[in-house]
Amino acid sequence: MSNWSAITWDVARAGGFTAFLLLTLSVALGLALSLQLQAPRWPRLINNELHNFVTVVTLVFIGVHVLAVWLDPFTQFGLNEILTPFTSHYRPIWMGLGIVAAYLALAIALSVYIRPRIGYAWWRRLHYLTFAIYALTLVHGVATGSDTRTWWGIAIYGGSALLVTALLWRRLARPVTPGGRAHPALANFTLAASFILFVWALLGPLQSNWNASANNGNGSGQRSSSDTAPSSAQVVISTTAAVLPSTEATSREAGSLDEESE
Repeated sequence: MSNWSAITWDVARAGGFTAFLLLTLSVALGLALSLQLQAPRWPRLINNELHNFVTVVTLVFIGVHVLAVWLDPFTQFGLNEILTPFTSHYRPIWMGLGIVAAYLALAIALSVYIRPRIGYAWWRRLHYLTFAIYALTLVHGVATGSDTRTWWGIAIYGGSALLVTALLWRRLARPVTPGGRAHPALANFTLAASFILFVWALLGPLQSNWNASANNGNGSGQRSSSDTAPSSAQVVISTTAAVLPSTEATSREAGSLDEESE
């Protein structure tokens, strides 16, 4: 593995986890606002400005993650694989879910500009898609990430899911204001969906043979240069990698992205 490949891989991983943590914070802040979780000592700590700022920063790190994945010379993703859902040569279903989530996140972020046209009520309804974005991103990260089976990866995904599930259940199970409506059926559905996701993670991504099954038996997902014509980005990568000194492949090629023997 060249130094350049190690850099792009680490940036992709760091950008992905940072974006996921920020998305978790954004969803949690939105739920906290709807639950009116304020205290007299810090009444303005949780507000719309903070929520909007976290959302924008989340989009920035999604962009960093996508760009690093595209520039990574190990997997050699084409531009169409980055932009078109379910066309990737590597884990097409799970990569596709992440792409769909990114497009939905961008659409919600841009919806602020059409709010005067559609009205505040419909704009708020559109924001319910945030929960779909969170669920798709969580599944994408668990099913595609190379760090899913690490203790800290499990802690991040599990802690995030517990936090969002607890806040969402509380929001649906009991009225927020006097005279408000509860949605017990949706609250129970949230718990059931979380349990199903937990069982799926145990039986799928957390198993040692997940790499091969998730990639349709195609092993690591590394694409040889003979499979496709090099893109302009890959030409730049090759030139840069030729200048940088190469090192022996270590954790990456021994990790879940390169477990061809499974």
